Amino acid sequence: MTFKLSNSSGVALGIGVAVSVFLAILVTLAPSLLADWELSTYDLRMRWRGTAPVTDTLVIIGRDKESEALFGTGIWDRAKFAKVTRALHRAGATAVALDFHFEMESPPERGGAASDHDLIEAVKSAGNVVLPLPVSFGEDSEAATPVSLLLKNSMARVFPTFSLPVLHSLSHAGHLAGPIAGLQEAAWGLGHIGASSDSDGVYRRVPAFVNVSGIAIPSLGLALAADYFKVKPDAMELTLGHALRLRDATFPDGTQRTLAIPVDSQGNVLIGYAGTWEDFPFPYYSFADVDDAIEDNREEELRKHFAGKAVLIVQVGLGSDMRRTPLELHVPGGFILANIFNTVAKESALRLFPAWGNWVCVMALGIAAVWVMLCGEVWGGLARVAGLGGIYIVVAYAGFVWVGVVLPMVLPIAGLVLATGGALVWTHRLSAGRIHELESSGLALYRELADRQQRLVQHETRVEQLEDDLESARTEATEGQAQTAQLRDMMDSLQRNLRQTQEEAAEARQAVTGLQARLAEARAADVQHEKLTSLDERELQTECVRQGILTRDPGVLRCWKDLRKAAHSTIPILILGEPGTGKELFAQAAHRLSDRAAGPFVPVNMAAVPSDLFESQLFGHKRGSFTGSVSDHDGYFLQANKGTIFLDEIGDLPLDQQAKLLRVLQEGVVTRVGDRNSMKVDVRIVSATNKNLLQGVAEGWFREDLYYRLHGIELQLPPLRDRQADLPELAKSFIDRTAVQEGRGKIVLSQGALDRLKVWPWKGNVRELKRCMENAVILADGTTIMEQDLRLRGTVPAAPSSAIPVGVSSEGGDDPKKSDQVFLQLLREHSFDLQATAATLGWDRSTVMQRLKGMCFQALVQHKGDERAAAFSLAGDPGLTRLVEVKLKEYVEHLSKVVATFPSQDAALAGCRKRFKNLPERYHDALAELVRGHRGNA
Repeated sequence: MTFKLSNSSGVALGIGVAVSVFLAILVTLAPSLLADWELSTYDLRMRWRGTAPVTDTLVIIGRDKESEALFGTGIWDRAKFAKVTRALHRAGATAVALDFHFEMESPPERGGAASDHDLIEAVKSAGNVVLPLPVSFGEDSEAATPVSLLLKNSMARVFPTFSLPVLHSLSHAGHLAGPIAGLQEAAWGLGHIGASSDSDGVYRRVPAFVNVSGIAIPSLGLALAADYFKVKPDAMELTLGHALRLRDATFPDGTQRTLAIPVDSQGNVLIGYAGTWEDFPFPYYSFADVDDAIEDNREEELRKHFAGKAVLIVQVGLGSDMRRTPLELHVPGGFILANIFNTVAKESALRLFPAWGNWVCVMALGIAAVWVMLCGEVWGGLARVAGLGGIYIVVAYAGFVWVGVVLPMVLPIAGLVLATGGALVWTHRLSAGRIHELESSGLALYRELADRQQRLVQHETRVEQLEDDLESARTEATEGQAQTAQLRDMMDSLQRNLRQTQEEAAEARQAVTGLQARLAEARAADVQHEKLTSLDERELQTECVRQGILTRDPGVLRCWKDLRKAAHSTIPILILGEPGTGKELFAQAAHRLSDRAAGPFVPVNMAAVPSDLFESQLFGHKRGSFTGSVSDHDGYFLQANKGTIFLDEIGDLPLDQQAKLLRVLQEGVVTRVGDRNSMKVDVRIVSATNKNLLQGVAEGWFREDLYYRLHGIELQLPPLRDRQADLPELAKSFIDRTAVQEGRGKIVLSQGALDRLKVWPWKGNVRELKRCMENAVILADGTTIMEQDLRLRGTVPAAPSSAIPVGVSSEGGDDPKKSDQVFLQLLREHSFDLQATAATLGWDRSTVMQRLKGMCFQALVQHKGDERAAAFSLAGDPGLTRLVEVKLKEYVEHLSKVVATFPSQDAALAGCRKRFKNLPERYHDALAELVRGHRGNA
């Protein structure tokens, strides 16, 4: 079984890897920036975490403001420290750390040499005191103050011995000076107090050891912990990037085990803060209070507080000693040492995620984000990406709180955002390419369909001519026996030509049918929509009601959903639909939902703009630019500046006027009539039509370049006859509104009237329904509208059948004008396909052809020989005009050939009347007029 990545999966993988590479470059170019962001997320998680486990073995004694008020500021008499050290030893303190640097000998006014000697003796007798060593970072160890010979001699007793590679990887520091002579020999151990802050001034980590002239000096907090747990220097193991181990640590209950603390590649320990200084997570006593207890010989009280504890004596409240932690801005430096001890004692140090793990997170999140974006709808994908980011943040928080692992936050979330953006760009390009492909395919199909239809018309016309010639030959054959043999040969030849032409016409018809099917498939592929859920439908119905649109039809709701998405963009909107389907309501909604809602909304009926005033009304004019222009005038586009212009009935715009719209749509500038300077306009274009513009492009009555400037987001509004579920609500709304306007009480619709509404075809759509309900309210006698009040007379048109429709007969009937109108409507519905029309009427195709030929002759006479105008009057639709014009030309050319065979006008009139004897009688006058015109031109 094999697994193969799909195209979307491959793209997801590629974008995810690209995002990872990009972020790697970003880290290389701006490491400090990303480091600051990452530290900020660390602080946030530290605050979320709450208090870490707190040891009950540490007590802090502070030299605070109260103590300085009692003993003075500056250097104290060191006999006081000696007295406290002895008292703590007697009270049973396990380990003591003095966070005071006794670098200089005491001055005479502070006890002098006797005071120093007293402190040395107290430290020596206690045997468990740790002293600080100040170090400075950023200095070359060779140039630092040399380590005293005494410190080197005591190195094996006080400091662990590490290998050279480990020593070289440690943070290098310069040792400034040791304690006064004799004091460092008396101490149990020494520890550095050189914790340095990060770039933002926050203390988050401390070097477990620093390298001073080749000696690994532990942190004072670590040294205090080693003193408390009786860990010898040679029992300390440091594995960079992994852990610091304190072997054979002895706990207060006498048990021994190994303490393990995570460290990074430089040997730094991330401090697990036990809380804020203000919350006093560790027991705290003032130096003055301890001194009072000693003076009062309260030995039991001292043993109660300090027996079996580690004691840290620090300075508190001095401004120069204040530090910043992730939890608060100002804490004493000794508080950081206390948290280092707590981190070691409770093994609560945090563990950084390795560098390779960071990139795994980035790539995993990036690829996952692209995957979910490409495998579903855009908004759903964004929601899933947000959920993915939320899950990662929760995991990072949980790992920090419960496991102590510091997962990266900035890079993975940045990767998630960048990958999502890349996926959106990719999806947009993919969709744009698909739309362009469908439009190109549809346009090609329309052009091929138009070409095949023209060829079909030519073949059919040729068939008609051959049938006429055959009929004429048959007539002449019956009149002249002498020419029988010759005419028989001619008939055979005509019959062969007729069969061949009929076969070609059948092939052309099949090709047209196939192209229509392919075009329908292309349309279907272009308008597929996902099924709306009931929740989506209710939400969309509520939004439509707010905009004055009453509907529950899924097709209209999908159009509304697309409109809501497109409203905030600047892409043009093209609204398609029959008259009365609410295209202007949707256009107004597009304006109100957009960012231009505060600007003007200017509707323009393009079919009603006079051709001679087209530029003046749309673009404006200057005073005196033409007769009657007595003042400057801003056209529709200038009036709609910063707003929306609605170009209604754009499909009815003549070709010469279509070209004038191109510049303003492409460049956003207009030039008023009589003005040399162009003016910039900022308008949103919304257009509407009930014509098929793509077919118009293929047939040449609509410009292709104008189509692609108008066709951005396409909305196809369904007719009312396809929205049966909307009829009751729409009818009720129109009835209630009219009743209020007319001062009538509540009026309801009877079931019979409602049933009648449901079967009516509503060719005028919602506009027709509104007028019908207004009339019914006025004409109703009571409070109920009955079926007869609707005044919907006549029968509902049924599906086409072989039966002849009312008012249509093959002979013309008693009302030729009405008969021609119904017949012409059927021809239009079948796109002037004679075979299909004949099948619907149950006639012979030649009968349909003769009647259409007579109507063409009559229209040509009425329009004084203008073939284009005559064809348009019969077609009724620009999309069909070209087909009718081709048929008309063929009929006229055939008539010209027949007329040319006669020697005189009178002979031509008589011969054509006889030749076209199957033409309905009412068209003979038009035929005679055309014959006279041809003979006159000859």
